[in-house]
Amino acid sequence: MRYRWLVLSTVLLLIACVAPASGEIVKGYGTLDQGCWDFSKEKSVRDWDPGADACIAYIIDPPIGFMVATANYATVAVIDSAFDDVTTAPEDSSAYVYDYLAFDFVTYVVHTAEGHYAKFHILQFIPLVIIEYAYQSDGSRNLDTSVPVDATSWGRIKALYQ
Repeated sequence: MRYRWLVLSTVLLLIACVAPASGEIVKGYGTLDQGCWDFSKEKSVRDWDPGADACIAYIIDPPIGFMVATANYATVAVIDSAFDDVTTAPEDSSAYVYDYLAFDFVTYVVHTAEGHYAKFHILQFIPLVIIEYAYQSDGSRNLDTSVPVDATSWGRIKALYQ
């Protein structure tokens, strides 16, 4: 009987450590070599792609500079905070627009056409646009990318196997 509990607890521990949690925040870096980014596929796409969420382009006429624009009915909010400090997407829909000037010192929060949220900031403009992003796949406004650590002692772990 004790052997079965040991096997069961080991299997449950392995599942908890290996299986990704639903609603997990996906973090990464992307190069917008095709002009736009699809957060759900984690890749650069063209602006006519049905999955395109955010595009960054250099506007020549009139000479504006770089712009962040959304595609496929996605919207963007501009937060004047560091990337890691933005932990939730704004709830107020009036905070979101379809395009905005591109800066490397702000964080952009995108409400995608699929109803999910993502945040990104621009790391580099030239020769290619590079972003750091975090994508929330469950539709919640949670964009907290910090890693929670629970205090655990070896005594508590040993108690699980007694």
